[in-house]
Amino acid sequence: MIPENEIIESYNETFRDKSISERKEWSLKVLKDLQSKFSLRDDEFLILAGTVYNEYLLEHINKYELPLKGKKLGQWISALKILLKKESDGGVSSDNYCFLVHQIFNKMPV
Repeated sequence: MIPENEIIESYNETFRDKSISERKEWSLKVLKDLQSKFSLRDDEFLILAGTVYNEYLLEHINKYELPLKGKKLGQWISALKILLKKESDGGVSSDNYCFLVHQIFNKMPV
């Protein structure tokens, strides 16, 4: 949801400290933002977030992939590197992971 050239401020916040109602409220906002740009029924979503972040989103999204599902946070970087390597067309250095992530997202239908 963040444009590729937008720089966001750093933050130090987790959903683990949020109440169920706060997480549901956040999820409704995310769903509203998604619906303004995408079809929750027809578009496919690649979700790179833990369960606590997507638990109230998934029931509203028809097509999605959770490549990090079941992995502990410490395993995410290696899992993302594997995903990026699979998506790379061979013309991009695997050292440029940010660019490869953008490639994955840019391949998704608009």
